[in-house]
Amino acid sequence: MRSGWRATVLLIGTLFGAAELRAQPMPDLIFNANAINPFLSTETFAPTHCAVNEGCVVAGTRRLLRFRSESWNIGTADMVLGSPVGNPLFEYDQCHMHYHFSGFANYRLIGPSGTVATGHKAAFCLTDSFRQNPAANPQRRYNCDNQGIQWGWADVYTADLDCQWIDVTDVPGGHYTLELEVNPDRLLTESNYANNVASVGVDIPAFPTATPTPTPAPTPTATPQPAVSLNPIAAPIVIGQANALTGAGFTAGSVIDLFVAAPTGVRGYGPFMPTSWSPTALSWFAPASVTLGKGFGTVRVINTD
Repeated sequence: MRSGWRATVLLIGTLFGAAELRAQPMPDLIFNANAINPFLSTETFAPTHCAVNEGCVVAGTRRLLRFRSESWNIGTADMVLGSPVGNPLFEYDQCHMHYHFSGFANYRLIGPSGTVATGHKAAFCLTDSFRQNPAANPQRRYNCDNQGIQWGWADVYTADLDCQWIDVTDVPGGHYTLELEVNPDRLLTESNYANNVASVGVDIPAFPTATPTPTPAPTPTATPQPAVSLNPIAAPIVIGQANALTGAGFTAGSVIDLFVAAPTGVRGYGPFMPTSWSPTALSWFAPASVTLGKGFGTVRVINTD
């Protein structure tokens, strides 16, 4: 009777300890699938480019599938990394001159027979970009010197950053699934690892093949392939007036999207129709509804024809 009583007490204590452990607040990271918005971009990289140095791309002209990533902490506790100095999860990158957390995310392009291309993102600064849960603390807590993501907040990497892509130069045209996985190696402790993968469908058009032209017939003019290119704003945007944008490959079907800084992240405007165009320059009108935010912007030009 005495030994049976002792066994019952031990069992109750064990069950209570397990329940207490499960109730402990913990972070939970996911990627917001609705924000991925993939698009194609053809870009040229010099051998000295930082993205080449990091292994994100090889030197030369490459076809990239770019996308945005929003890492949400939907858990009940902050994801705290602290200072990257002396932290074995970080390494200092001499090219970018900041710390990289190279195991934060993996990117995959999946076809009918499996993975056809991969990418990676070195998350150099995990911080509070915007509050995605209205019930969360309204004040930012984490930055590049004290890294982390509060519960109810998100860390954002825009599509124009280095390594925010998968190189699809050698990928045949077709329908694919783009997968983003946060914390793939479980280096960070979370309450749930089953929700770490977000995915969206993406159609990649095939490169057009050149048709040989017999001599002496003239070589036909190539039809521009529908494409997307990122172009920096060459001059400050003037609200309510025409603005000039230079680049290459513009057509009569080019439209302009504008992305500017906002208190809650990056806000998009457009598409805007150009008031005039040439293959190397566009003029477009910035309406009074545009709010420029805090000093940076990116123009995306899409050729719709």
